Amino acid sequence: MHPRLLLLTVALAAATGLAPAQAGATGCAGADAGHHLNLGELALKRGSWPVASQSLACAALLSTDAGIAERATRASFDHGQF
Repeated sequence: MHPRLLLLTVALAAATGLAPAQAGATGCAGADAGHHLNLGELALKRGSWPVASQSLACAALLSTDAGIAERATRASFDHGQF
């Protein structure tokens, strides 16, 4: 994993209260990053901040794209989902 992506993932996990070891417990393992990203974006549009934050965190954990980790972190921070 790229060092910058690892740093963003760790920051996201700390910001949202998720750790990679908890990913299976929160339902991240059942789908791919794209699925969780779509769920997160839909939840943001509906104003469901906790669901959006969790879904976007799963997308970031399952993806190698630093942009997804940035999006998840920004959405969580903007909506007070620490």
